[in-house]
Amino acid sequence: MLSEEAYQREQDLLDEVRQKSPELFARSPFIDDDRVFQIIGIEGVFPTDRPVGYLRLFPSDFIVEEIAENGKVRTVELATNKQISGTGPNIYADLVKAGMSTLDAKRALARHWNIEEKYIRHAGIKDRFAITSQRISIRHATDEQVLGASFPGKLFLKNISRGHGIITIGKLQGNRFTIVVRVPHALSDNQGEALGARVAQIGREGFWNFFYTQRFGTPRLITHLQGLCLFTRQYEEGVKMCLTYLSPYDLPYFNELRKQALGRWGDWEAIFKLLSPFPMHFPSELALLAHLRKHPTDFVGALHATSEETRIWAYAYASYLFNRKLSGLIRDHASIPEVLPLITSFRAEDWDEYREFTQADGVELDPRVAEELPFVRAEVPTWPTRQKAIVHSFAANGDLAVLSFSLPKGSYATSFLSNFFILASDMPIVPGVSTMIVDAKKMLGEGNLVREFEYFDSALASRKEEIKKGFA
Repeated sequence: MLSEEAYQREQDLLDEVRQKSPELFARSPFIDDDRVFQIIGIEGVFPTDRPVGYLRLFPSDFIVEEIAENGKVRTVELATNKQISGTGPNIYADLVKAGMSTLDAKRALARHWNIEEKYIRHAGIKDRFAITSQRISIRHATDEQVLGASFPGKLFLKNISRGHGIITIGKLQGNRFTIVVRVPHALSDNQGEALGARVAQIGREGFWNFFYTQRFGTPRLITHLQGLCLFTRQYEEGVKMCLTYLSPYDLPYFNELRKQALGRWGDWEAIFKLLSPFPMHFPSELALLAHLRKHPTDFVGALHATSEETRIWAYAYASYLFNRKLSGLIRDHASIPEVLPLITSFRAEDWDEYREFTQADGVELDPRVAEELPFVRAEVPTWPTRQKAIVHSFAANGDLAVLSFSLPKGSYATSFLSNFFILASDMPIVPGVSTMIVDAKKMLGEGNLVREFEYFDSALASRKEEIKKGFA
């Protein structure tokens, strides 16, 4: 996690460059249209008459509360701990965070406690541009260290206890979402009612369970291409793509830095010096470079040093193939199985399902990949093709639609929402979108977020400043 000083230094530098060369920070709003869907393997599935809906303007617009295997909801409600209950070698806590990813939170806590990141485990990765809550398990930290963890404005821990066993990926029932969708053109009463009816219908009937854009590394949308490099054992090429690929969805300024990095390829000190002023924008890149500066030709070692990010690359390519397969089955009105395999199982019969795509990509099942990068083998070898949502409440008020719903594990809220909206996010904001901070729970009659807004005030204030400047 960035310190406030490092974050401010980065923002000040960007402000200085932006004032001199505003064209380097100009781009179109990021809208998940058919062109974007094609990049991630989805084609010809969603209706074309959906209104645009803007997501994640503020972290409080996207609230994710983990549902434990026993059905208990891990709320984002602010709470403090004076003692740790129970006995056992491991500590458990609800991690509530805002404006940072689960991996960023793990890094911050591990540094604070002086333990390795691998000793902090979780059931899934929660969104960065959100307020989220999830259960974590902790090893090799003391009661005093955990109780003393304080990151005002960033994260807090609550419901702390001791026990036996660690939390593993997939060890949850699902997630409860409370989401604000900002509509640039106000919905009429009839449109709001029709939208509410459509939400209820899809909730009952289910929705196609595609992997959505966040699986592919927004805004660049290239993690599946990096994953392809892993499966072809072109490890240096995967690292090079991470550091230097020029995406049309990235800011021109950062593409220019990546272009300079490509021109200095192999001079890791020079590239590190080039990118290090921007730790918020280049966290994975800097982590790779940290290893290469010490071991200049050890690309496999660099991937091991960033194993959680590298695993996401492999899963992204598997997700891309899943999306392409499911899209084709839907378009062909074919019989669709309840689940499809993922190639990260490294089983030959699972690869057979995607042979037409892997052959076109020049990929063959190679067990050496799983031997060299054992962490890319999937713990969950299949993915459901269809999911159902439990819709708790819905409200439409002019240019805002607010939804509360629960999804089982193995599904994306954005895949559900794409049945109703052409989703937009990131900067610049779609013209006409309200920039008012909204208490979604209050709008739905499900309590309020007053205390949470106060605790995460710095995250909300930072976002306000980014909106004011017009880039993030």
